[in-house]
Amino acid sequence: MSTKIGRYEVEHKIGEGAFGVVYKARDPVLDRAVAIKVPSMTLSDDELANLIMEFYREARIGAQFRHTNIVTVYDLGVNEHSDQLKMHYLVMEYVSGMTLKEYLAQVGTVPYTEVLQIMFDCCKALDYIHFHKIVHRDIKLGNIMYNPAYSMVKLMDFGIADQINFKASKGVGTLFYMSPEHFKEGADLTAQTDIFALGAVMYQLITGKPAFQGKDVETVVDNIRNKQPIPIQHYRPDAPEELSDLVNKALEKDPKDRYASSLAFATAIQKLLDKLSEGEVLDPSKPEEKSGKFHQNDDYVFLRDNSWFKDFSPNLIEELVNVGSIQTFDANELIVTELSLIHI
Repeated sequence: MSTKIGRYEVEHKIGEGAFGVVYKARDPVLDRAVAIKVPSMTLSDDELANLIMEFYREARIGAQFRHTNIVTVYDLGVNEHSDQLKMHYLVMEYVSGMTLKEYLAQVGTVPYTEVLQIMFDCCKALDYIHFHKIVHRDIKLGNIMYNPAYSMVKLMDFGIADQINFKASKGVGTLFYMSPEHFKEGADLTAQTDIFALGAVMYQLITGKPAFQGKDVETVVDNIRNKQPIPIQHYRPDAPEELSDLVNKALEKDPKDRYASSLAFATAIQKLLDKLSEGEVLDPSKPEEKSGKFHQNDDYVFLRDNSWFKDFSPNLIEELVNVGSIQTFDANELIVTELSLIHI
């Protein structure tokens, strides 16, 4: 492969899957690191055509998003200098770290409060895209970037994202994270579809195992549609019941029984984080988890749930939280007085 893709100078490969390869590169014009996704050389013509279509979908949707917890899409192009004729490529924000899939493979299981903080940030990303009437449809460990050193969480890969209430399509998504409605012909895929998938991610981070297992596809599908996951305490006996309840609600079979929104999911997560930080519920094997840092999310939940801010985009709420602080006042308490200027 050429050392350049379009104008971008390739540095090294950072990831590879069945359908594509991701490189770290440098944009010499804007002088910044980027990540570039290109199709695998081994794809059939049909697979390549489908992947290119996903590239364009991801670019159109992702380019609209500006959020702390979402990987930004920068560019889309065709590399005319490639050995492969007209190789399409997608340029994204470069994120240092790894996917949650890679992180879980390293650590086995994740401390409860760390899981909850990761999930809270994922809920903020979903809150943002759902506000803009988009459903991701492929939430999974491999589509969430994480840097534990900086507690940085970013959602990525909008290749099969679409408008909320998009009709279910057979085979769309990743099996272990698919909701029951994926397997009902003509069912709507809504915000609750993403919430179910995030619940499956959360279960796997806690236990190290998929929420719904099976020796073949048919068994997994049947378990998703009809069976409850093995209780978390089977793998982590010291797990608080509140944690199980939180995950189980996200994994309810009927979308109406799940959290009403990603904000509602975030609120439930934050309540448990507050308890953990206060020592009311604590993993006894992780005493260092007791920390007040989790209260930093309270302002976001408070403002997003306040009717006065109902028309504010979640990223604007995030900016308000970052630049200001919340003060409370009693009813009828004087807050502002008019100052008269006297000119002499």
